[in-house]
Amino acid sequence: MSEDIRVMPLIEVIETTTLARSTLFRMIEGGKFPAPRQIGERRVGWLSDEVQAWLLDRPHAMLKNED
Repeated sequence: MSEDIRVMPLIEVIETTTLARSTLFRMIEGGKFPAPRQIGERRVGWLSDEVQAWLLDRPHAMLKNED
């Protein structure tokens, strides 16, 4: 069963993605990260499923074998 979709505040998006705030907003402006949704007059948030989909779309890190 899939997780319920919820709204993530900025701090949680930063913690989840490990991106710096400036990098995150630069990526949003460039269309490389999901844009936040307007939740209230002065509140925005990201949909958890969109952030999760972005994370899953990232390539796997290549680790060097140190034999």
